[in-house]
Amino acid sequence: RHLTSIQLPDSLQEIGDYAFSDCNELKSIVLPVSLETIGDWAFSDCNSLGEVQLSKVLQQIGDYCFDDCAIQYIDIPESVKEIGAFAFHECEQLNQVELHAGLTKINEAAFSKCSKLSQIDLPEGLTLLGELAFTGCYSLRQMILPNSLQQIGVNAFAGCKLSVLRIPEQLEFVIYYR
Repeated sequence: RHLTSIQLPDSLQEIGDYAFSDCNELKSIVLPVSLETIGDWAFSDCNSLGEVQLSKVLQQIGDYCFDDCAIQYIDIPESVKEIGAFAFHECEQLNQVELHAGLTKINEAAFSKCSKLSQIDLPEGLTLLGELAFTGCYSLRQMILPNSLQQIGVNAFAGCKLSVLRIPEQLEFVIYYR
């Protein structure tokens, strides 16, 4: 687990679950242009991983994929339809995220505890914002929810210091207690 760099073949299509988790000395990675899937926990707890360049054909970002990494910027390509649960959880250095049309779901706690995240633009076409999605994003001040949004999970913005929150007129809130 003392890897500092990784060279992946250009033909690689999938990185499996836990493939590089706990590689604490890994600092950056450029993923092959052919990569379509990053499995669950693939890069979790890579505490030094600060730079990641995703493939333009990437389709799946697994659960806890980049949990507790030092990523500062991430551009999620429009080929990604869904961001896994806890995918960028506790990426405390993450301050900028680029999302594109094509994304339909941000699952549970995907960006929770990203304390330096100050701005994120949610794309039109997004239908689900999962429970705890941005919980603990203390630097987040503004959120414009797209008109396409159909569902917001419980505590999606808990702990955020939002001064601007735009809610689409047709969005319905279903309140329930467990």
